[in-house]
Amino acid sequence: QDPISAAWFALAVGVGFQGAALPTRWGPRVRTALILATALVPLQFSVYPLWQRWAGMHAAVVVVLAVLVGLVLPALRTVLRSAPTEARGFVLRPARAFGVLLVVAALGAGAWGMRNAEPRGADRLNFGEGGHATSLMREHYFDPGRIARVRTESNDAASALRLASEDAELLASLVPTEAVQIDTPGALVLPELTLQRRQAALAQLELGERLGVLREALKTRGFRPDAFGEFLRSAADPDQLPTPAAALEGPLGPWVQRYLGPGETTDVGLESFVHLAPNPDVLAPKLETRDGRELRLQGPAVGGRFQRNTFVEDLGVMVLGQLWLAALIVWLATRSLGIAFASALSGLATHAGILGALEPLGLPLSPVLFPVLLLCGASATATAAQACASARDRSPLDVTRLLLGGACHGVVALSLAASDIPVWSQMGVTAALGAALASGAGLFAAPGLAALVGGGQAATSAPPPPTN
Repeated sequence: QDPISAAWFALAVGVGFQGAALPTRWGPRVRTALILATALVPLQFSVYPLWQRWAGMHAAVVVVLAVLVGLVLPALRTVLRSAPTEARGFVLRPARAFGVLLVVAALGAGAWGMRNAEPRGADRLNFGEGGHATSLMREHYFDPGRIARVRTESNDAASALRLASEDAELLASLVPTEAVQIDTPGALVLPELTLQRRQAALAQLELGERLGVLREALKTRGFRPDAFGEFLRSAADPDQLPTPAAALEGPLGPWVQRYLGPGETTDVGLESFVHLAPNPDVLAPKLETRDGRELRLQGPAVGGRFQRNTFVEDLGVMVLGQLWLAALIVWLATRSLGIAFASALSGLATHAGILGALEPLGLPLSPVLFPVLLLCGASATATAAQACASARDRSPLDVTRLLLGGACHGVVALSLAASDIPVWSQMGVTAALGAALASGAGLFAAPGLAALVGGGQAATSAPPPPTN
């Protein structure tokens, strides 16, 4: 039912192992775990229940893995009677100009990528269903992904069909700008006001008397009036109108029943279908009936177009929320605004680098990548905080642990990239690219930026503390 939760869970596990593998002491380990665990917190404020659920589940996965690794590894050393290996690494020397150059280049690439990219809604992504024949059908014949539903609810079928006849006139106003076709049984039934006006107009025609004259004329010309009996009887009766009850009882009744079902708040709901226009930038306006009911177009096509229309705003809010929260955690842990600023800027450079690389790689930019971007930004922030603290304290940075942490994230990403499910492959390639950019920005750009703003100075001349 959910084609992307498994991929998200795999990435969460990879990021969780990365956070558990990077630092050796509990202080930096808690800082890293908090940064990575809160990476998806901005998704909690989105309108999508799946993202809200995953924001909490991701935090739980990262915290559990950090605690398990922190407790299991010392226990294994005790059982195996193995002493901890001494830290091996190098002391980082901040390169201010190089750090600024990397960040400016990444931000420029991100700006270029956003200007040239065409965001897609989730309804336009390829989840591995169908094949080339399906793509041809959608392109040249009929695209079921452009179908939106409108539900009309009432207490019984006749009244639901009556309301649908009024809704049909309103839905028809969408053609041809926002829609190309409307499929609803309501179009076969006249609205109540139209029926009343037609009945009043027919009463003024005095059809009974006129048809009586026609019957006599048929006799005089040698025709049998009974041969036209059905026509004469129906035309002479002004009460025989195309009402909802007549439609349900007539030959079209079984066809209309296919559109009926249980309502969300009432006993009966009637669904009408709107085939949206091919232009994905066109959104249907708000529709309100004469009696104050709001017609809501629902379905993946509507949600996908809404996602595309609000993509830039949503991405900005998510990224800024993740970077602000990560920078706050870094500042509370290191008591250095310079390190917090450099860490957040490294995360932003990672986001921008990913966005700049998607277009040349031919990868679609869609809301499905939001969690991947947030995870990569948090990874860059965590790596940058560790590198900046190491440079400030002039303590050796354990390269083995750094590479091992990046490998945890990268291996999971590459396994997804090799999947035959297109959307998994796109998420994997993006995550692998993000893991590489996160390590690069955190290791090479962040220390120079921190030194540039005054966050890379050693607090005292005391001997360097243990490896971070």
